[in-house]
Amino acid sequence: MRTDEEIKFRLTADEKELIQWAADSEGSTLTQFVRGPALIRARELKAESDTRQITMVPKRFFDDLNAALAAPAEPITSLQDAARRLLARTDLD
Repeated sequence: MRTDEEIKFRLTADEKELIQWAADSEGSTLTQFVRGPALIRARELKAESDTRQITMVPKRFFDDLNAALAAPAEPITSLQDAARRLLARTDLD
């Protein structure tokens, strides 16, 4: 695979010296040392984004949904009645 694309970024002299020392200590080039972890992290983020699903909704809908979720819960009488009937059954012992 041809690698003819470049990414440039600025470092302080101390940062570059430290990264070069680390690359040398591993026996790798500066490019390999910087590229490897960047590609690993990029692949992780890509895999995460591929499994995430995003649903876009209008702002008003989102605000209404948040308000409903923040509001105190109201009892659902049909569920309360069903729970009472279930608890009243004698064959659960």
